[in-house]
Amino acid sequence: MELTLHIKDPILRCYFVGRFPRQDDGYCLVDSRSLTGMAITSLVSHADRISPSAPDPDDSAVAIRLSRSKYSDPHRGKALFLTPHAEAQINATLKREFDNDFTAFCSTARVCGFQVKDAIEAFIQEYGMETLFRGDIETLKKKFYRYEVSTRTQLHETLRQKANYAVRKVRRIMNKVAL
Repeated sequence: MELTLHIKDPILRCYFVGRFPRQDDGYCLVDSRSLTGMAITSLVSHADRISPSAPDPDDSAVAIRLSRSKYSDPHRGKALFLTPHAEAQINATLKREFDNDFTAFCSTARVCGFQVKDAIEAFIQEYGMETLFRGDIETLKKKFYRYEVSTRTQLHETLRQKANYAVRKVRRIMNKVAL
């Protein structure tokens, strides 16, 4: 039950390989326990005849083998492939999962008292992305900084709305008392 997934973004491709480690034969074993694994399992298509596939010379191609599960059993013995639309959906799901994992990892590390740099380096080592970054973590630092800024902006807006509501409520009460 092998197929090929094209992941154009090198950070996401490296994260994918770190999330689903390559086996000895070069295939990434994908299970349906994660969001991306479930997306791959549910979006895969099959043909009745198995046609021999040539290795894909594209750098963005990742060879995948689906693990045995109740979701992948209908595809047993059939040629599997992903449509371009399915690949786009899987890439979007992978990006969302990466963003969630990265921000959760860094936020938890910050709460525990670690510096952002140390948290990002730990995340890179956790998912085996050392070859991609080689000490240059500015991209991920900027990503986490943008996340922190957007979180603070949302918090500021929420507090502003609550204060505005409280002021309007007090003014209504004061206007009723003045009459």
